[in-house]
Amino acid sequence: MPQQSRCILLCCALLLALAVQVQAAETNIVHPNIPDVELVDQAGAKGRFVSDFIGDRLAVLTFTFTSCKTVCPVLDGIFKSVQGDLADRLGKEVVILTVTVDPDRDVPERLQHHAERIGAKPGWSYLTGEKETVNTLLRGVEAYAADILDHSPTVFVVDGRNDVWTRLYGFPTPEEISKVLDGYRASRVAHSKL
Repeated sequence: MPQQSRCILLCCALLLALAVQVQAAETNIVHPNIPDVELVDQAGAKGRFVSDFIGDRLAVLTFTFTSCKTVCPVLDGIFKSVQGDLADRLGKEVVILTVTVDPDRDVPERLQHHAERIGAKPGWSYLTGEKETVNTLLRGVEAYAADILDHSPTVFVVDGRNDVWTRLYGFPTPEEISKVLDGYRASRVAHSKL
């Protein structure tokens, strides 16, 4: 393929990615059937998805895989911005969770390398597990795709204490994610004053 054709294709792909990202993400509150499955993070620490990795904290969650070259790097970039916005709340009040849709390849060591490469800080966990366990979780949050290349970009913002899940379809901006987190925080403050 001539160099000019490659450049045109690359420019078209970038414009399409930007157009999709600029669209406001569709949002809705959902009540998924979340199985409290055992997963392992990039450091090899095991825990239950709901009770340990989320707990009673706020969480921002998505599903990616490390060899992805299209959707997943965009989600990583969004989450990296969210990580920066959270500052000292990351890992304490709010956690970031990225669950792989490719657990056969994305073992903890590979996830650790990926997390280091993109600059994930403590409080941002990359999770994996047995393939059927991960698929059970994906089905529970309605994010399962038989072919990992067909998984859709989805972000959840979760209030673990009150078991409230907001699904953001597509590529939400860090500001959209922060708005949902701020709403959850305000609701917690209001409930604590009752």
